[in-house]
Amino acid sequence: MDSSPFGVGDEVPGFVGGVELPDLLKPPRQRKTEQEKEPDPVVGTAETAEAAEAAGAVEKADAAGARRRLPRLPAGGWSNPLLLIAAGLLVAGAVLGNWFVLLLGWLIAYASRRLTQAETKWAVVILPSLAVVGGLVWLWGRMNDRWGAPIAEGHMNDAVAETWPWVVRGAAVASALFLVWRSQRRR
Repeated sequence: MDSSPFGVGDEVPGFVGGVELPDLLKPPRQRKTEQEKEPDPVVGTAETAEAAEAAGAVEKADAAGARRRLPRLPAGGWSNPLLLIAAGLLVAGAVLGNWFVLLLGWLIAYASRRLTQAETKWAVVILPSLAVVGGLVWLWGRMNDRWGAPIAEGHMNDAVAETWPWVVRGAAVASALFLVWRSQRRR
């Protein structure tokens, strides 16, 4: 009686060969762009000159008024548009006061693979926590007549209700600024 559904031994019918794991674990080779490639010594200078003229004609036609469908990115480019979308959602949520948009922005930042664990913690936990601490310090100062309008006795709930929307907006803007800053780093 066989202990294997494929019969005796380690062979599997119809499967030949195997997977070379060392090849899978190697980093991919760097590709050279057209400008970095060395010129082919076999190609004559006349062909190179014709190619340069053709490239120049295409650039001139593009600059002469050909309409682009997408705007050009700045010279540095945007290194991570997803983080910029998260930052935009946070700013939009802060302006509109929409909780769903704010949570979506923080969720995108939390799920982003471009941020390290420490950067994710700063964007989603630490900066919003600092905004909460700032709100508590603001309320403490008002309670002790240090700044702002003093809080009347028994009206702390009203003061908290006035303060917390600004705390959430400050947390969202701080996180958005951090995400824009971290999205522009080069890897």
